[in-house]
Amino acid sequence: MPARLRPRGVSLRMLLAGLPILAVLPLLAFSLWLLYIVWQSSNDNARRDLSQTVDTLAVAVDRELMGLTRELLLLGDFPPLDTHDMAVFYRYSQELVARKEGWDSIVAVELDGTVLMNTDKPLGSELAPINQPHVKKAIESRVPVLSNIYRDQYSGKQLISIAVPIPRGGAVRWVLEGRIDPDSLSRVIARGLGPGTTALIADGNNLAAARSRDFASYFGKPIAQGFRTLMDSEPVNGVDSGLSADGVEVLVAWRRLQGVWTVAVFEPMAVRDVPLQRSINTLLAFGGVVLTIGLLSSLLLGKRIRQAIAQVADDAHGLAQGEALPRRLSRITEVAAMFDSLTDAGRIQIEGNREREQTHDALKVSGERLKLALDATEAGVFDWDLIRDKVEWGERSLDLFGLPPDTPPELGAMIRRIPDDERARVAAAIDAAIAGVDLGRLQLEFSVISPEKGRRWIEMRAMVHFEVIARQLRAKRLIGVFVDQTERHEGLDLLREADRRKDEFLAMLAHELRNPLAPIRNAASLLSRTLTPESTQWRAVRMLDRQVSHMTRLVNDLLDVSRISQGKIELRLEPIRLGPVVEGAVDAVRAQVDERHQSLTVKLPNPEPVVEADSIRIAQVLENLLSNASKYTPPEGLINLDVETLGDEVVIKVRDTGIGIAPGQLTNVFEMFTQIDATLDRAQGGLGIGLSLVKRLVELHGGTVAVTSEGLGHGSCFEFRLPRSDKTAVA
Repeated sequence: MPARLRPRGVSLRMLLAGLPILAVLPLLAFSLWLLYIVWQSSNDNARRDLSQTVDTLAVAVDRELMGLTRELLLLGDFPPLDTHDMAVFYRYSQELVARKEGWDSIVAVELDGTVLMNTDKPLGSELAPINQPHVKKAIESRVPVLSNIYRDQYSGKQLISIAVPIPRGGAVRWVLEGRIDPDSLSRVIARGLGPGTTALIADGNNLAAARSRDFASYFGKPIAQGFRTLMDSEPVNGVDSGLSADGVEVLVAWRRLQGVWTVAVFEPMAVRDVPLQRSINTLLAFGGVVLTIGLLSSLLLGKRIRQAIAQVADDAHGLAQGEALPRRLSRITEVAAMFDSLTDAGRIQIEGNREREQTHDALKVSGERLKLALDATEAGVFDWDLIRDKVEWGERSLDLFGLPPDTPPELGAMIRRIPDDERARVAAAIDAAIAGVDLGRLQLEFSVISPEKGRRWIEMRAMVHFEVIARQLRAKRLIGVFVDQTERHEGLDLLREADRRKDEFLAMLAHELRNPLAPIRNAASLLSRTLTPESTQWRAVRMLDRQVSHMTRLVNDLLDVSRISQGKIELRLEPIRLGPVVEGAVDAVRAQVDERHQSLTVKLPNPEPVVEADSIRIAQVLENLLSNASKYTPPEGLINLDVETLGDEVVIKVRDTGIGIAPGQLTNVFEMFTQIDATLDRAQGGLGIGLSLVKRLVELHGGTVAVTSEGLGHGSCFEFRLPRSDKTAVA
């Protein structure tokens, strides 16, 4: 064996010799444990069997006592007892004692203890009063009472009896005492007992009142002290081990009867321990034989296995040195598998080294690309360990937050840079992602304030990584990037400022255009009155009036859009009926419709629906939609205005058979300065603000507006919905 493989611990031979010991001893211990379990189970079964036996005997004894009590109660109802015909009562009682097995005698006693009769004595004999405790207790408690063993004052023999109170008129009148032959109780408890099992009955003074074996020797004597101790510890029932009167260790079960007597059953422990001892001896002998055979086999095989393992050790050392390994053979399957594994490991090691080099190069290139991408986007990375509450910052991240390079690795440094009015929102978003909302994805924007760079806008994009612990997901890491969005926000601010200035310019332009329109319109009206109708000059003035009216409507729409954009428009909301509003809007566009020889039909439900709205603004919406429908519908075309109630909404639809709308224009038709691209009547095209005004006015009323069209040449349908009101419309 090479010096590098010199053993330094326990030799293989010793280990192989120890294998049989390690194999047999646990098996032997396990077998002994199983025997113990079997013995314990047998012991439990024995305890259960004894408990069932004592319950059965207790029931049998109780049945005997209940039968005696029942007979005495029936005897107490015998009429001669009420008529004091004691001769008849005496003869009947003697016949009853003769018929009942186990009965010794019956005694009738007055409440003061005077004995009326005793079946053991001739009727009329001089009998001393009875003052036994159980008789007194029966009178006081008015229930049958079982006695302890006591000595008869006439015969001197030891007796057991039960005193039964006999009531008359709701009170105890007499007591009938039934005296029991103790030997009969011994026969009752001896029934069905197995060999070696003994049963006894002890009275309240722990004296043996009955015994299944050697009754005469034990009657009236105290039971074993060990039994008394057990019965005192469990006064109702129980099972335990103790010493019998003979000094033998026994398993005993007991149960109280009527709180006075105790029925007990016991058997010697040796009866159940002998089979266990025999099984243990057999098992130990068998284990010794198996252990000897195992030791001899291990010594014979040890040498061969040691040689194979030494060769494996040499090959493993060569693998560690990077040597090429030959493929070896062995008759031992496991050793042959080890040789094959070592050979494959050598091949895999070479391939793994090659792959690690390639992976290292790829990671290096990927890291350089990532760094270039982060530099190009000016993004900073961070990695927050949620378990340890430590944050790894990138240099760019620290720079975005205006933090020095030596900032502690904790999230508080970043949070303190966020303004107070945004801090709660950011914290709530992070907590939601950690809780698993949206699968842990997080994207939000917030501002940070640093003394060096002032306010900057940061976009945070991150992902929470989770792990499973005890079938529960736990957030492990939060990894993401910070992107500087300050330039975008500054650009948006500039756009908003430009939009605000545009709105102010349009408002100012509309005011400036509106001022000269009124004088022009008044002048045209005055001029038309001085001209001959249908003359060329009159037609020119009428055309001027129409164009001024059209120009006025455009300017008013432009002013309204400007007011809505600036939030300066005010609505006078009140419950109104839509009928008058629709009628006013139709009248406003009637001239335009008639001029183009178009057909305009109106459909209103009955009763008219009521909405809470500004009647002037709703009329303005209808005028714009009807004017727009007339504008883009050719002469002789049809225009329908339908009003209907659907649930809690009122739906107003304006349909036309005009030029229609291309599918690509349906989505932006309500945007400012958008015009439907059509060659028909381009001279009537406005500024493209009418439909935008319609949409904004309807939304201010809490409604919605939509448009549908089957395409160019198929007309269009504009629909807007307003919430229906249950209030009463104003007059």
